[in-house]
Amino acid sequence: ERSRSWIDEFQFGRILTKSMINFGVDDNTSEQFVSIVKFLTTQSNWPFRFDIINQVDPDNRRITSSQLLETWLRDRDVQRFLQINRYQGVLWFNKESFENLLVWILSVGTLLVISDPKFSVEEIPSWILSQYEIIELLRTASEESDYRVDRLMEALS
Repeated sequence: ERSRSWIDEFQFGRILTKSMINFGVDDNTSEQFVSIVKFLTTQSNWPFRFDIINQVDPDNRRITSSQLLETWLRDRDVQRFLQINRYQGVLWFNKESFENLLVWILSVGTLLVISDPKFSVEEIPSWILSQYEIIELLRTASEESDYRVDRLMEALS
């Protein structure tokens, strides 16, 4: 959370947005990029927050993909990035944005694992595979949901 607050406090988000616009990126895409950067600063240890190999949290409680997604969906920057909106009483999310979120999350998780010296070369593939399996569950659920938030959560239950 501290890193995210620094992005706002030191106006890095504004600087990033202006820089991207100067490079020809449209306003919406620039703002989405800042949203994902803010979110990823708080998720920089997501593969380690839970033992994703055994899918349990630090208190040895079983975790599910739905719990992980629910945590992410509570984040205002994820909501902005996914373009979550209400139409006729239903919450919708953007397909492409969700797919991009999953790519970002998997990329960050993979970089964290391969750069962490506590993991041996033999352990790294199983950690990356575990992350990929979670991401793949989320991707499949998004397709089954017709891009409705409520159906997305149901598909993971």
